[in-house]
Amino acid sequence: MIYPQGKSSDILLRYLDPAEVVVIDPWSTKLNVPALILTLMRGGRKRFDYLQATIALIKPKFVITTTDNDMLFYRLKESLPNSITIAIQNGLRGNYSSIPNGGFFDEVQRRPQLCADYIVAFGTEIAKVYEQHIDAKVFVGGSLRNNAFISGSNIKPSNKSIIYVSQLPSAPALPNDVIAYLQDQPITYSEFYAAEKIVVDILHNYCIANNLEFTICGKQSSQCEIEQEFFGEVATSGRNSPLDSYSTLDAAHIVVTLDSTLGYEFHARGKRVLFIGGRFMHHQNESVRDMASVTFGFPAKLPQQGPYWLSDLSEGKIIERLNFLSQATDSEVRALNIEFKDRFMTFDPDNVRLIQFFSSIGMPVRVLP
Repeated sequence: MIYPQGKSSDILLRYLDPAEVVVIDPWSTKLNVPALILTLMRGGRKRFDYLQATIALIKPKFVITTTDNDMLFYRLKESLPNSITIAIQNGLRGNYSSIPNGGFFDEVQRRPQLCADYIVAFGTEIAKVYEQHIDAKVFVGGSLRNNAFISGSNIKPSNKSIIYVSQLPSAPALPNDVIAYLQDQPITYSEFYAAEKIVVDILHNYCIANNLEFTICGKQSSQCEIEQEFFGEVATSGRNSPLDSYSTLDAAHIVVTLDSTLGYEFHARGKRVLFIGGRFMHHQNESVRDMASVTFGFPAKLPQQGPYWLSDLSEGKIIERLNFLSQATDSEVRALNIEFKDRFMTFDPDNVRLIQFFSSIGMPVRVLP
């Protein structure tokens, strides 16, 4: 059993025997009536009770979530002695959240007895956090979706292209709407996304001055006008299928990101990536401005400045690193990237090692490598 629908469950279905897999969405507004009845018969009233009832009806040998930051999942194992529970990381983990005091790292530290059989982690640094706070064996497998994307053999990145990774949400909000918290410190929509516009303006001017192509890799579909309106005259590509962003970035000479998972995924592929860790530089609260979890390499403790990363929005420093990445040779870039090999994001083309791991614990894999 895999849950929830989406969040890379579609990628898992490429590798598992479809006759042996059921995908559920326990948080959907469309309820499973037998599961709801069982929940009520057991005296349950919470969504965790409903999830437990759903699993009890299916009786799976393996329970997999592709939402590794769902704390409820790590309470399931106690009631599932005959099932193997596996959490698969599906995004970078920061310490801000949509509710006060709900940051991932704060949660795992204050919640006792979190456990699972296995966790599939992006890299060795986040694996250390899981191992320290959650009773589980950790397999470092990288990103399911990144591993599943096969680079076009006939695509040769233009050495005149820079692409910025947008992280703008699809839901519209007013500038002063609170959309996140660091502990109890509120972060408004404008405070969260102001840095994106600042960086895009710097990149746009740099590309004009240097006769380079500049594109924004959009997070939303081409039918969603929010991104285009936010960034103005800069061309924005739409994400109309799950792997569109990968195709877009595959053709870039330089990828620029604040703190996106895509940035680390393409860094793992050996791409030239500039990381700008100054998302909250203009927030009024010092603890938010200094948030470590949006800096390059977190949870590793690295210098704030490096050859292809920085921790502020300084135009001079951004241009300095763009010049370096533009002029560096492929071998120089490979040597720099390999310094952090597997620490933030391992790369396992077509998830070969992951499927071998699944097979080794008895999961019904579709095709053995």
